[in-house]
Amino acid sequence: MRIVFDKFHIAQYLGNAVDLVRRAEHRELMHDGDPRLKGTRYSWLRNPHNMSSEQRRAFEPLRKGHLTVARAWAIKELAMSLWGYQKRGWADRAWTQWYS
Repeated sequence: MRIVFDKFHIAQYLGNAVDLVRRAEHRELMHDGDPRLKGTRYSWLRNPHNMSSEQRRAFEPLRKGHLTVARAWAIKELAMSLWGYQKRGWADRAWTQWYS
């Protein structure tokens, strides 16, 4: 038996995970009176290469903030970079580093 992991389904799975983290953190922040994640759902789900300069500028402080969703997003983006490797050895090392 062989298991195949295609980029689309991995991206979908990780995007859903980021959204779950964002929702939970948003609920917690709103309970504390902090609305900073309000209206940011699609910013976390959008491919950063497809963002306009204005969208990128608005997203930057959130991405660099000390938010749990920012860490989840960074993990997702690192996973997406695994498809860019040309050599299997480099990809194996990157996968091991990402997975750990």
